[in-house]
Amino acid sequence: MVVFTKEQLMCICEVLLKECKYDKLRELLVSNEFRTYENDIFVLVRIKVHLHYSEYDSVYHLIMNRLFNKCYHKELQMLWDEAHYRQYQTKKGLLMTTDKFRIRKKHPYPATIWDGEGESYGVKVRVRMQLNKSFQMNHYPTESEKVRLCKETSLTRVQINNWFKNKRQRFKTKNFGKNDSDEDDDLEMLDDSRK
Repeated sequence: MVVFTKEQLMCICEVLLKECKYDKLRELLVSNEFRTYENDIFVLVRIKVHLHYSEYDSVYHLIMNRLFNKCYHKELQMLWDEAHYRQYQTKKGLLMTTDKFRIRKKHPYPATIWDGEGESYGVKVRVRMQLNKSFQMNHYPTESEKVRLCKETSLTRVQINNWFKNKRQRFKTKNFGKNDSDEDDDLEMLDDSRK
């Protein structure tokens, strides 16, 4: 009998996942030596195998009963959503974008794969407040300000540019036809973070 090290098992899993050899992965998962290693990577492999075989309850159980390192949260959130999408798809057929939105609202991420920070329109509240503050100072940020915002918010350059473009458009729409005597209202509109 061949005994693999943890690193060797990780490499084997990675190769089998890339080649979509889920039968071989399943065999490996039930082996005794695989069970000796319980870390996030091996649990993630188990989740992917269960998802492949449409074993959704096992996917949910594994995700909800282990605190994962934050570096895996995004991938696990995608797997959580995908499991729910597939489960609903077997019942209702093809899912539309609105269906997926409703499913995500109905099945929020468990605390094991979510940092607890609220989101609004896909942007974390803290990031939104930071962008609004920057918008109050300058509606057209310089390149260096954009680079700084990218680093501070973990958003891409395109996301920053789009956010400012959309914010300027909403700001113009709200202020269209107003006169200068409405200064108090203008200040209120600038501070979206209070709402």
